[in-house]
Amino acid sequence: MKTRRFQPSVALIGVTLWLLLSVGCAAPPTQTPAPPPTKATVQAPQPAATALATAGAKTAASVATASTTLKVGQTGLIQDVPMFIAMERGYFKELGLTIEPIKFNNSAEQMAPLGTGQIDMGSGGTNTAIFNGIARGTGVRIVADATRNTPSQSVSALVVRKDLFESGKVKDYADLKGLKIGTGCTSGCSADIELARALEKGNLALKDVTVTQMSWPDVNVAFANKAIDAALLVEPFVVIGEAQGSLVRLKKSQEFYPGHQSAVYMYSQKLMEKNPDAARRFMVGLIKGKRDFVEAIDKGKDRDAVYAIIVKFTAIKDLNLIEKMRLAGSIGGVNPDGFVNADSIKYDMDWIAANGYMPSAPPLKDVFDNQWIDYAIQQLGHYK
Repeated sequence: MKTRRFQPSVALIGVTLWLLLSVGCAAPPTQTPAPPPTKATVQAPQPAATALATAGAKTAASVATASTTLKVGQTGLIQDVPMFIAMERGYFKELGLTIEPIKFNNSAEQMAPLGTGQIDMGSGGTNTAIFNGIARGTGVRIVADATRNTPSQSVSALVVRKDLFESGKVKDYADLKGLKIGTGCTSGCSADIELARALEKGNLALKDVTVTQMSWPDVNVAFANKAIDAALLVEPFVVIGEAQGSLVRLKKSQEFYPGHQSAVYMYSQKLMEKNPDAARRFMVGLIKGKRDFVEAIDKGKDRDAVYAIIVKFTAIKDLNLIEKMRLAGSIGGVNPDGFVNADSIKYDMDWIAANGYMPSAPPLKDVFDNQWIDYAIQQLGHYK
């Protein structure tokens, strides 16, 4: 299956500019967000299942009569692996679906084509662009978990320069005060929020450090050149930096933000309204892929085969790196039933609004649509 990079239309460029202007990156006021969620995993509000009872009467196989092509925005990161598993193992094909993955640099780039229906669905990290787009009435909805911090796995870590750690200058959260800290995303993204949570553990705030934004690969270069002191870094760049001897993993992100829903799947309004049958079938295939991923990572079932899928579909081509990520607990956690951690999403939206990146957080009822997962669970049952 070929993956192509998205090329926006002229009309879409105008929508993109509108969304970017709505995000805004002016220096935000420093405010304190609402207290963090106390539960690690809470399902998003679930709508009444009356309509789903009718839909669930048909089995997933019976609705797969003619092949439907779905255009799916993705970033080619670990969070997309469950979908790749479902593609490789024929789960979508069995359901009458052909998946056309379209490569984006990040989830923010996907919001405009999702809003216009040029792509059917997308996946990526939670950030200001997603929540602002939802608040602006694009009709996009978060429909499933992509990756989250679980007790055993996450996809990010707080890392420090190796020489600073070995000298004893940086050993804990409070030692970050006054340091230059790198992140690989724009203001108001999940890495910003995780960094803020880590600083809170040392009674610090973002104002107590200097945050430097750059691309994820450039974070490793900055460490090698001693241009930064620490970073909130995602995989595989953490294990790459460890192998290069330039950084040390100080804290795993599940230690300072347990249950963080750092990436999600989203459906376009066009897909949900024009082809709800395909939307339901996709979720069945995705949940099957998620469960295979969990079985492989946590229990060892067909692990080598899943590693081969990671190598085939993502930029991570080194099997040793993949195994190091798993052993370090940073290959990414997923919910095998697919539900999103609503407490985490609410906290992130409140933090983004409190720090001036969007006017206010949209109500949760406008953010989630769980009917697609409800249907998949009717077909497959809950994970055991």
